Amino acid sequence: MPKGAMIVAVLLALLLSGVAYLVVSKPGATVGAGKLLSDVDPAKVSVVRILQADGRTIVLTAGKGGVDWLLTSEYVGGSAGGAESASWPAATTRVRAALRLLCELDRDSTRDDVIAAGTRATRVELVSGAGTTSVEIAENSVAGKTSIVRRGVGSSSSGESFAQAFAMADVTPWREPALFALGLGECSHIEIRSVSTELSLSRVGRSWAMQRPMAANADGVTVEQTIKALASIQVSKFVGRVEASAEKAFESPAAMVTAEAERREVRGEVVLRSVIVQELRVGAPADVAGKTVLCWAFAFSRDLDTNATVPLWGPTAVVIDAAVLGAMSTEPTNYVSRASLRVPASDVFRVRFGRSDAIPTESGAARELVRNADAWKPVPGGTSDQNDERGVATLLDLLSVQRASSVSAGVPKGVALPVRVLLKSSENAEIQTMTLGIVTPPGPSGAAVLGAFDGTIYRAYDVKQGAAISAWLSQIIGK
Repeated sequence: MPKGAMIVAVLLALLLSGVAYLVVSKPGATVGAGKLLSDVDPAKVSVVRILQADGRTIVLTAGKGGVDWLLTSEYVGGSAGGAESASWPAATTRVRAALRLLCELDRDSTRDDVIAAGTRATRVELVSGAGTTSVEIAENSVAGKTSIVRRGVGSSSSGESFAQAFAMADVTPWREPALFALGLGECSHIEIRSVSTELSLSRVGRSWAMQRPMAANADGVTVEQTIKALASIQVSKFVGRVEASAEKAFESPAAMVTAEAERREVRGEVVLRSVIVQELRVGAPADVAGKTVLCWAFAFSRDLDTNATVPLWGPTAVVIDAAVLGAMSTEPTNYVSRASLRVPASDVFRVRFGRSDAIPTESGAARELVRNADAWKPVPGGTSDQNDERGVATLLDLLSVQRASSVSAGVPKGVALPVRVLLKSSENAEIQTMTLGIVTPPGPSGAAVLGAFDGTIYRAYDVKQGAAISAWLSQIIGK
């Protein structure tokens, strides 16, 4: 090879080597390995901030009081003039899915300049104990692909729908649609108030009891149906702002529903007891036809030891379907237990009968029976009839198991209840006193019913053996 040609070849080789070095060493030119957010644990993220190109900022915060995530604020800037909404439970499934999408992105390149200057982009900030991690998501797409950049680390790409998952003009998809967002599976107290009614129900063990407007055992079936109806209420629209007059009206709402659930949190050796209160205030119709209604919804936590309260979310103005509220009963007697006995029949060990115009004391009882194994026998020294054992067993079973056909507050006019019965426990403690009688409606087709009054509630039972029970009860008190 001529000497000149050799010199040219060497110079060309050196030039190509230099170009190769520049290409290889240029930042972002090689494909990186691992995840774009490999150092972020989605389970430890406590705050998610979504800053959109139009000035909207959405802040999602790890929740409290049994709620996983809260949409704590939504700031609208730019032409909207600025507005911040009240906090509301976030749609937990959506938040978790968004975190998973970000944290599972593979780093396609170490380049972090793939989003051109001036391109509309959404910035997402993830805050955890390790600090704040930020990524930018281009709102446009190229060949169906959206670029995601983490400055100083690299970039990734995904389908064009990826950007749409974060850059949304409507924040509603981030909100939990259930009006009672905490859920009512652990509900322990319910209050339903209207202009004419105030209904208060509380869970007692596995049963429910009514405190207002009267003290009575509550019908668990009816209460659970009401809880399911409340849990099914969905928000059809979140209202950003309401007129001052509408907000003022919520101070004296047309109706109010309050649901409470007790919570216990263990911190070291200390057990913190609180109750989560979710409240709904019903306002005016939200449409001309009256099919929807404007409501005020909020929640707070109350410490059971100090009685201190802490706001959880709201108050937020929402629109819901009026038919759901209209289907709920506010009539107290609909919630009264259809069983007269306040305890299981197996808890009754002594039954003392007497006239209804006199308290059946030990000395004045017409008859007293005691449970002996599985049989009912007269107390020592007492008298008994051969029908007593079967009669007491039938009566207790009917009063504790069979559902009354009708319920009313107080004894209806014209109804006579001549028998008073006193029920006692195995320790001879009084359980309950009530008056009984067989009521035969007028007319040839009227079927006899057993009437039972516990001092507050009157219940009527349709019984085929009404005549037999009537004769037995009458015989007990000597009629």
